[in-house]
Amino acid sequence: MAERYPLARTEDEVYLYISLQPCEVCGQTGPEVRGVSSGAADGEPIRGYETACSQCGTTRTFWFRFPEAPAGSAAGPWRFGGAEPSELLDPGQWLMLADAVLAEAPETATGLSDPQRREARDRVELAVAAFEEVLKFIRGGEDRVSPFAFWSQPGHELQLTAAWRFEREWLESDLRRSREILAALQHETR
Repeated sequence: MAERYPLARTEDEVYLYISLQPCEVCGQTGPEVRGVSSGAADGEPIRGYETACSQCGTTRTFWFRFPEAPAGSAAGPWRFGGAEPSELLDPGQWLMLADAVLAEAPETATGLSDPQRREARDRVELAVAAFEEVLKFIRGGEDRVSPFAFWSQPGHELQLTAAWRFEREWLESDLRRSREILAALQHETR
């Protein structure tokens, strides 16, 4: 049997996943995608994304399967997938992404120029999408993400040190707060 490639639900998810991968040589994250190729594995279409490290130039190709039907459209600019959880990023990685982008985003638009306001909205919309992705890992009838849903080392470590952050109630509170910040950024005037 041929290698089973991970399912990428959308192009946005692929580019996010690739941006988080450290270079195998120097450890730098954020490789540049240089090209996309198509192929097949076990009769299933796959796509390869050739990347080059921005620091040392090391090239690498990431291969993914894609769903037959594209995921529905998202409410904001970020489209990561439908109702199913990600196979590329675990819930801890999604939560770390949300935390990182919110840490850099202002909570109000006061004093921001139009370009700064757009950038802040984009960041908060990304955090909203990331919180929504974490919630997809909570199985029906459960009130938290299972500890078995983590496969990355950083995600697993976050789950061990802050398991409460993966409770439905806590995640929904974070999502609500992010949506409130987004609403403030969209409606405030300078």
